[in-house]
Amino acid sequence: VARLDQTSLSLCRQFKVVHFIIMFVRYFTEAILACFIMHTLVLERFIAPFVTMVLFFHRRIINSTLRDVEQFNSVMLDFIFRLSDESLLLPLNYK
Repeated sequence: VARLDQTSLSLCRQFKVVHFIIMFVRYFTEAILACFIMHTLVLERFIAPFVTMVLFFHRRIINSTLRDVEQFNSVMLDFIFRLSDESLLLPLNYK
């Protein structure tokens, strides 16, 4: 059981790292694109609609990826917690 607890802790840490990286990439690229929009006010009619469209689709892609990762995390954590339940590790006829 101790080894399983270490494995579950390791997986939880990995999930947190993946979640942090996705969130960092999302907000960092949105900030860069927002700065780009602000600095192109002179060419607003030509560039801003294109950048806004890219920002919109980028946000949709990142959100769907993040939703998939969170769903995978919940399934894996549920699986780990079920395995870490001691009653599941014992034989059925154990007394």
